[in-house]
Amino acid sequence: MFPHRLASSLLALVLLIGLVASAAGASIESSAPAGPSPSVPPSESVAPSESALPTPTPVPTTRVVPVLMYHRIGNPPAGARYPGLYVAVSSFRAQMNWLYMHGFHPITAAELGVALRYNRPVPIRSVVISLDDGRPDSYTAAWPILAKYGFRATFYVIPGLTRFTVGSRISWAQAATLAAAGNEIGNHSMTHTSLWLVHGAALARQVVTAGKVIETRLASLGVTYKVTTFCYPYGHWTGDALLLLRDAGYNAAFTTQYGRAVIGSTNRLLVPRLRVDRSLSLAGFAYRLPH
Repeated sequence: MFPHRLASSLLALVLLIGLVASAAGASIESSAPAGPSPSVPPSESVAPSESALPTPTPVPTTRVVPVLMYHRIGNPPAGARYPGLYVAVSSFRAQMNWLYMHGFHPITAAELGVALRYNRPVPIRSVVISLDDGRPDSYTAAWPILAKYGFRATFYVIPGLTRFTVGSRISWAQAATLAAAGNEIGNHSMTHTSLWLVHGAALARQVVTAGKVIETRLASLGVTYKVTTFCYPYGHWTGDALLLLRDAGYNAAFTTQYGRAVIGSTNRLLVPRLRVDRSLSLAGFAYRLPH
């Protein structure tokens, strides 16, 4: 019986040693610092769920855009042929300040033209500031005020009357400066001739060739530019002129007819504008604009 008892005692001793070793291992494990979860590598972080991402705020848009029409900025000289077309510098400054304080965002006629052509709404409180005829005061008087407020505008020039030096019109160098600053240089016909009076090749020169001259002159001064809008001299247009503009790829053409551009319904080649003249008070100016 002795060997049997000895074997039993040895087996009990082995089991006891195993239990003690197991308990010691558990104690060491519980006292060790906790490591990263095996499912997440230490160098990676858990990405937020998609539901936690903020919802983008939609930008309010509009389909009604006022296009302001200016001609001269300054005081009319004695004997001026059209004194009513002059807007005093102080009035122009007050009007631009009103636009700025009421949150308006000037866009170019070219940008409006794209919206009209492709039926795309524009940011709310968009407005186009257009200055016709390319007179020197549009550069010397209007542009500094526009730049002060960070505004861009559309300057409609007459290439057949524009020279490389300042005369009765801005120079090509000034036009290039305006274009390089983000303004639009638009086509106001070759010589400001009523389109009612010209036909055929003469009409094409006034409408299509004029735009190409603008592009060529600006390119010669290092400004690559594409003319995409037209402004009818005296507001006079014909069916043939509309066809020429359409075939030449123009996005929009502007009249002197009173009204606002409505994206989706306004004929893009007969866009109305809001005349701003010497008799218009600041209250009258504000009345014409949505606010």
